[in-house]
Amino acid sequence: MPDVLALTDSYQESTRVLKYAGDLAARLGGCLTGLFVSEPIASVAMPVAYPEYFKSASDIAADAAQAGPKFCDWARSIGVKKVRWQVAEGFHQVALAVLAGWHDLYVLEAGGKTTWGRPGDLGSILMSCAVPCIVLPHGFDATTKLATVAVAWNRSGESMRALHDALPLLRKAGEIVLLKGDDAHRDSLVSWNPDIDPERYLAQHEISATVRAFAVDGSVGASLLRESRNVGADLLVMGAYGHSRFNEWVLGGATQHVLANLDLPVLLRH
Repeated sequence: MPDVLALTDSYQESTRVLKYAGDLAARLGGCLTGLFVSEPIASVAMPVAYPEYFKSASDIAADAAQAGPKFCDWARSIGVKKVRWQVAEGFHQVALAVLAGWHDLYVLEAGGKTTWGRPGDLGSILMSCAVPCIVLPHGFDATTKLATVAVAWNRSGESMRALHDALPLLRKAGEIVLLKGDDAHRDSLVSWNPDIDPERYLAQHEISATVRAFAVDGSVGASLLRESRNVGADLLVMGAYGHSRFNEWVLGGATQHVLANLDLPVLLRH
């Protein structure tokens, strides 16, 4: 029974993130936690001169806590049987890292005016929370569909963890497409006999998949997004930061490109 955590930027309405995560939790027969974080408006140096800024953050947190019953009623109305509303006062990345220990999956939205929507901030969250994360494109307002799920595969530990953690979702998928680029084995430091086979692994869990080989044209991230569109994927599953995050920033990398350009929901796992 997966525990799904949704980070929302509003406690006054059912946001896109809450709707997506709620539908997902209902489909999986799981639990849903809605999280709203009231972050300090002022810098560390501000409390002495402007204590009202921190009082404001506390007032927002208190108001948000009152939204709990409404949220729970809404979640139950869409089929989520077990639900909770959680408010934190502090910083979103710290709050997520703490609550990640009680959850199997968390959902948030890229872009917008949030303090976590930029690629760099999303990357920090992925690195600090040891659970898979579904990142929605900014403004994504479609229903939760799993007709076709694309899975990026390159034999890295990150891609293995992503595939393993996505199993509950893959069991609900109509079709699974394993995307193997022509450079999938380039960075492998280990030889396997027999080879690591994701199809065999999925078959052990009674899940079937088809393999789609493709040529990487320029950026790996751009190629993955292109192939996901080509197969009509509703969700892309991939490992995050297979190289060091520093190298991704300096040299460019698949994770960084996907976070900056995603046009469909993406499940990432570091």
